[in-house]
Amino acid sequence: MSRRWGLPVRYVQNVTWSEACDPRPIRKSSGVGPAILTMKVEERVPARWHAIPAISAPAVGAAVGFDVTATYPVSVTQRTTIPDGRLRVVAAHPLYDVATFEVWYRSWLGAARPLGEGTAARPAGLCFVVYEY
Repeated sequence: MSRRWGLPVRYVQNVTWSEACDPRPIRKSSGVGPAILTMKVEERVPARWHAIPAISAPAVGAAVGFDVTATYPVSVTQRTTIPDGRLRVVAAHPLYDVATFEVWYRSWLGAARPLGEGTAARPAGLCFVVYEY
């Protein structure tokens, strides 16, 4: 946290990390067996962030260690063998490293206090979901 000239400031504190797959796929492919289905995904996926109350993107980025307004490359190849007479659908979903944090406020008088919370998510790869019919 930086304070300039004693002015009130909002800042990020108590960052914790997890992983999550986006429920929206960025690519799907399907095939009927017998076959080998290969899906190569090379995409640029945007980072995502949200905080209530509002805090600047640079302040969040400094606290979590990445640019929350940037796009990041992900590149993965998935290969699956499809049994005879079966249909498989493969869906690629962005995988994110997710930072959950608290937004704090320090006025020029008084102690710091929590105001709210937020999340920031950096693309880290892909999750593949395989459906078989």
